Amino acid sequence: GNTNVEFIPHAAGPRILLNGKDVTVAIRRPEVALAASKVSRFPSVRQKMIELQRRLAAEKGAVMEGRDIGTVVFPHADLKVFLTADTAERARRRCHEERARGEDIGFAQTVAAIERRDQQDRTRKQSPLIPAPDAVTVDSTQLTADEVVEKIVALARGKNLTAEE
Repeated sequence: GNTNVEFIPHAAGPRILLNGKDVTVAIRRPEVALAASKVSRFPSVRQKMIELQRRLAAEKGAVMEGRDIGTVVFPHADLKVFLTADTAERARRRCHEERARGEDIGFAQTVAAIERRDQQDRTRKQSPLIPAPDAVTVDSTQLTADEVVEKIVALARGKNLTAEE
């Protein structure tokens, strides 16, 4: 059957609807990220996702994040940022998000899940996790979310890519 994915603008950030159901929060869960990593090995799945992502960006332009956006989906993007942070910091951030949702998977399990997904994504044949040759690496380990945004906006301004405020 057909699957319909929609991105709906919202003040708190875009909402993602899957066949009309809001899955914005659900798709960020660790088990979904791991499952996505597993199914993205299949070329037909990757190709469908690439088509969807390109169609979304063609409408108005876009800022997108993902593990193969700069290498596969938009290899000619005006600005590519390879955002990274050390595993312990990524796990700390994820645990904080989980606690905010009333969950507690635990730090060690979270570290293991992140390492497993990174390994799967780096070693897959289809769209492996690697920085694009022309990507700017931003290590967010010691930065707040606002500082990361400031760095990326400064990079975009340096390339004259931002809209007038």
